[in-house]
Order: sequence, then structure tokens, then C-alpha cells
Amino acid sequence: TCTSLNLSGSTQITCAVPVHTAGSKSIVVTNPDTQTASSNYTYNPLPTIGSITPKNGPLAGGGTLTINGTGFLGGLSVTIGGLACASPTTSATIITCAIPANSAGTYDVVVTNSDTQSVTLSNGYKYNSFPLTSVAPANGKLAGGDTLTIFGSGFVSSATATIESALLNASGRFD
Repeated sequence: TCTSLNLSGSTQITCAVPVHTAGSKSIVVTNPDTQTASSNYTYNPLPTIGSITPKNGPLAGGGTLTINGTGFLGGLSVTIGGLACASPTTSATIITCAIPANSAGTYDVVVTNSDTQSVTLSNGYKYNSFPLTSVAPANGKLAGGDTLTIFGSGFVSSATATIESALLNASGRFD
């Protein structure tokens, strides 16, 4: 039942929408003379973030952030550390946007739907003070053993490289 019902003449009723589960729900208005009219109201699910790609990038920003999840609505906004991710495009499950520039650090990624419901991926994106620009080859065999070349800037002689926590040796091979 709607609460704080307010009748504005004979053409408009406003009320506070009660809590409900996601989905389309019937709205029924009943006059004192028992006449009824009905329509539908949709409760949008909360958005969720399942993953983002990439998880880090250069201080200058640029590139495209891809967010996979659920419950995304058109007209949403995305921020990384409070800075707008430009030109977001969306479907119900995928968002892409242009990554803004920022200072070094790890920041929250926040998706706010047009209905003001939001989701935060805490520490979801890291701005690297030294960027990794690409890797070659980008894929290889399950048995490993391939030589991986990592391109970027600002690497120092004591740097290490990992692939999902597997340590690479100085020649780009797994130890």
C-alpha cells in the first residue's frame, strides 16, 4: 500500500512507494464508490558489478573500461575515484566508458543508475605510476614455457612480474 497519499485535484495522486521485490507490480486505485483503475510499476533490481577490465592503467587515463554485471539502466553514470568515466554506453549487463585521468592510487568504481540505485566496487581500479602498455604474445598454451614480453615504462631492475600469482623469472619464463 502506498503511504503518504496526496490527492492533487481529480487528476493526480502522489504517494510514497513501499519496499518490494524486483519486477513489475500492479497498481490499483480504488475510489470510495468502488470504481478501480490499474496500471503497472516496475521495481528495478539493484545493479551489481561482476568484473571490470582492465583493473589498472596509466595516470593519463584513456582506454575503455568494461564493466560486466547486472541491473544496469540507460542514463547511468560511472565514476572512478569520484571522477566521471566519460561517454558510458550500456546494456542491462555491460557498460563501457572512457577512463578519466587521475593520480596514482587505487580507487572505488561506482555505477549509479538513472533511478539513483548504485553499486560500488571498492578499490576496483588502480592508476599505475608506471604504466604497462601491452604484452606479447597475448595468449599461449596451458603448459606454459612461452616467453612473454611486457612493454611499458618506469620498470626498474628489481621489478617482478606475475600472471595470476605465478612468478615469472627475469627472462619472462615461469620459475
